[in-house]
Amino acid sequence: MSLTLQLRCRCAVDSRARVLGYYAPEARRPAPPMTSSDIVVHAQGSMALVTARRSIALPNGTTRSLRARYVARLERGAWQLVSAQYTPIPPAKAP
Repeated sequence: MSLTLQLRCRCAVDSRARVLGYYAPEARRPAPPMTSSDIVVHAQGSMALVTARRSIALPNGTTRSLRARYVARLERGAWQLVSAQYTPIPPAKAP
């Protein structure tokens, strides 16, 4: 049995300068308003897993949501973020 896999990518890879330019102080813009809901925290010892729904109000009046998951570690009395992962929630389709 043979398996043939064909991938087509219409993506572009940004240059190092472009990526670093995104984080330049002069490129900063105010973040759009964001709310959090459905927050669940599972803590055990010095580790915690936090999940939440984050909703962002865009300038065009629409709202987009994503599921966020954070892993944190208690270190010297303060919680330190170890990992963050965001998954977009597709908008509801019109009937």
